[in-house]
Amino acid sequence: MDFITYNLNWYKERLDFYSSVQKNRNVTKDIVHEAKILHKFLEDIRDEGYLSTYGLFQNQLQATQTLTDFIELNHETPFRLDKVAPVYKELVYKQSEKPLLQYIDSMSQIAKQATTPASSIDGTIYEEILDFCKWVHNSIPKNTTVIFLLRDTLLPYLAFRQWNDDCSKIALPMLIGRKFLSQFGDGETLYNGISDALYTVLHDTKEIPSRFQESSVEHIKDFLLNNNSLRTELEKILSEIKTPNISIVETGAHGTMPLLLKACDRRINHIMLYTTLPWLYNSWGQYYYTKKYENLRLFETLSCQDKLLSFSQLKDGVFYIREIDDDKIIMDSRAELSCWNQIVNRADGE
Repeated sequence: MDFITYNLNWYKERLDFYSSVQKNRNVTKDIVHEAKILHKFLEDIRDEGYLSTYGLFQNQLQATQTLTDFIELNHETPFRLDKVAPVYKELVYKQSEKPLLQYIDSMSQIAKQATTPASSIDGTIYEEILDFCKWVHNSIPKNTTVIFLLRDTLLPYLAFRQWNDDCSKIALPMLIGRKFLSQFGDGETLYNGISDALYTVLHDTKEIPSRFQESSVEHIKDFLLNNNSLRTELEKILSEIKTPNISIVETGAHGTMPLLLKACDRRINHIMLYTTLPWLYNSWGQYYYTKKYENLRLFETLSCQDKLLSFSQLKDGVFYIREIDDDKIIMDSRAELSCWNQIVNRADGE
């Protein structure tokens, strides 16, 4: 089972459900909110450049228009698209490499010295991220290493590191995503193979959501049997962690990369997502923070988390990055980091 097959079926069932509740006048606020999330998700995948996938939902289900009609019939409007420019537009990065931790430390120091807040971003998203950070921090027991999957969790990582100066909980950034996977083969093919494992389990364990993580891990382990170099490298970097427990923090929404890591180290016992999607609510249960998927793109597309740096390579257990070759993006990122630093400092004093 793959993402497209599963979700074409799921969307069809929900569109039929919306039609039924509309006819019987049983529409609730929660139902409309779910429909708005489904609409936003489709607009997001189009904005990210997955045009063929978006087209399938339109050609087979007329999904976007049907959802728009249902939302507006109930006197609401779809969530707006957060991005002005599509993220699949090519960005140019410098040729020189820097170790990830060294670069983060350098940018963090610059942010602490600056005082100008980011003016182009709605400040409320910072407060939302801050609340998520507090939830994460309060959920983690001592003697735990917390892996923050960058780029999307750079701000939570910086906050957690500042709040945890007694080192009872160790914050560790890892730059693991599709570009990371491309070091071990075709990144898109590898990602789809891991995702397919997840959706196979989701289909097979629909009535037993408590088995979702455990079963996904077993399917991913099977997938990794044919991708030994990826498995070996992940096991190696995870083996450097000495705490008895490991937690993973990711923005969401599927949890693919955390499950990949969990398949490589049994100490990973806690995965925390900012949000997930309606068809995954039961499967992720207590492990996601909010149903406000509509905020996810605002969270993920801050310049410092979306454009500032790019994975270059993993070498001898060290993640290397390349910085964006664009002075405006660098300055915007510094302003965002400065704003975030001020917010976290204010939270320290509360």
